[in-house]
Amino acid sequence: MYYKIGPHTFAGLPRVKDHARKLLARAIPEQKLEGRELEFIMGLLDRHPGVARKTGCGIESIFVRVNWKTEQYENRCFWIKRTDGTETDFSYLECITPTDHRSKFLTACRVAILPQIKAFRETELARLGTTALCPVTGREFVVANGHVDHQYPDTFESLVDQFIEEQLIDISVVEITSGQDGQLRDRFASSSLAQCWCEFHRVHAVLRLLPGSVNQRLGNRVS
Repeated sequence: MYYKIGPHTFAGLPRVKDHARKLLARAIPEQKLEGRELEFIMGLLDRHPGVARKTGCGIESIFVRVNWKTEQYENRCFWIKRTDGTETDFSYLECITPTDHRSKFLTACRVAILPQIKAFRETELARLGTTALCPVTGREFVVANGHVDHQYPDTFESLVDQFIEEQLIDISVVEITSGQDGQLRDRFASSSLAQCWCEFHRVHAVLRLLPGSVNQRLGNRVS
């Protein structure tokens, strides 16, 4: 199937995704997109499920912004500046394949426990020192480059499913806030639900620090 996005025609959505990804990577941060690049992004934005909310009173410009960065990674996103001066971000992936509600629920769960994940990582960095042995491969790795992993079989998604079952939650009716100006990730609208999940995770999660490459390799069983 062919897709006409702005001035370009693509043979399938994977090619649309690849074109958008490359544009996001090469764009100069905070510089307005122009010409065919702007036409493409405007055409892509038309596919966003929340396009009316995102564009609001009208678009003054679209640009790329670095939201945050580490030594190994730079998080970039497309941003809109409206004609009234307000700004909001939007995901090009959401324009191509809108996220289903379960995925939004899982993201909200991940966001809620970020303080726990951060605290565990900082504790491990102080406890382990410069290097440590990987609990999976037995090989030495640089602790500062480690990723926090949920130890199998109590993977992150498994814990979420246990929480849903224990609390008798119908996730289809759980309100998730997403797409608000400057809100980069989905969150629970209910603070009490977020707190309940955080407590469940604190009690049941078994965390460990792994080399990034090992954690990514184990990703197929959802860490």
